[in-house]
Amino acid sequence: MTPRSNGIAPEECFAFIEVDELGPDPRPLLDDIDPSLVIARSASSPAGFSWFELGVKGHPIERQAAIAGTALRVLKDAADGGVLLDFRIIRGAHFLDMATPAADTTS
Repeated sequence: MTPRSNGIAPEECFAFIEVDELGPDPRPLLDDIDPSLVIARSASSPAGFSWFELGVKGHPIERQAAIAGTALRVLKDAADGGVLLDFRIIRGAHFLDMATPAADTTS
């Protein structure tokens, strides 16, 4: 199955993630990252899972990539800590290398 967007423009979509559909919603974990970060449930996902797309609006591309990387790092850390079940980055894992320190996410 291929992720399908749910309204985030292609040039603003940086990643798709997967979590267990019965597990916690990942969106609240990203509330404090940056106001330009958008996370929306994907238009499709396989049975038993929820797919989400991560987008970043209104910044130069380097800044968008850093915000996306920071969001993915927060989600990965939550999964490593047992908060998110069956977490997987479907598309966009390379943005993890562009994550900024938490103190830098609003500049």
